[in-house]
Amino acid sequence: MLTASPHLRTRRPSPTTVEYTLSTRPHPGIATTLLYTLVFLVRVIFFSAALLLPSTRLLQSALLPAVLRDFFTSTELGASVLRASANLSTPVLVVVAAALAFSSVRRIYTTESVLVLRGLGIQTRPSEGGAARFIPTELIRDVLVNEVFVGFGVRYCLVVVVEGEEDMVVLFPKLKPRKDVVLKVWRGIRTCLFDGEGDVVVNGKV
Repeated sequence: MLTASPHLRTRRPSPTTVEYTLSTRPHPGIATTLLYTLVFLVRVIFFSAALLLPSTRLLQSALLPAVLRDFFTSTELGASVLRASANLSTPVLVVVAAALAFSSVRRIYTTESVLVLRGLGIQTRPSEGGAARFIPTELIRDVLVNEVFVGFGVRYCLVVVVEGEEDMVVLFPKLKPRKDVVLKVWRGIRTCLFDGEGDVVVNGKV
């Protein structure tokens, strides 16, 4: 329930701009809200642990803030943290703290989007960790639907042919949308970018 199958959302801020967002984030609902609230609380615990565990090594140091020293020496929870950290070597403690910190901020769902600006170009926004890229209209030779063989099946993907580049730019590379979604976005991009739909082009063939 933390993620859903990829679904498309279309936003049109103006007649000459359209944004297509593909996401695995579940649709809002009571169950989803409660579940994400629980996840948030777990994240807070993980992040707090990531901060507290390394601090136990500074208990005898003047660098440790007084509030943390009081927490470790005057509360049962603080004493429990001290006991847990005492069984870990410093390198392992650092690794555990880093893993907890990463888990507390890592996004659960995946989102990829394409922003199309008539007369300007296309901006791709990949999933978390990727860099956004803007492709000017004058460098866009074509937008195609490509066939990719995966095992014994065929998957369709949307690609942009960029002038001067050997490799095509794949849109939604991580989520790999269904064929109907690919065709819908393809038509929308051509309508907005080139002011016309044209024919569906698959692997360079109409």
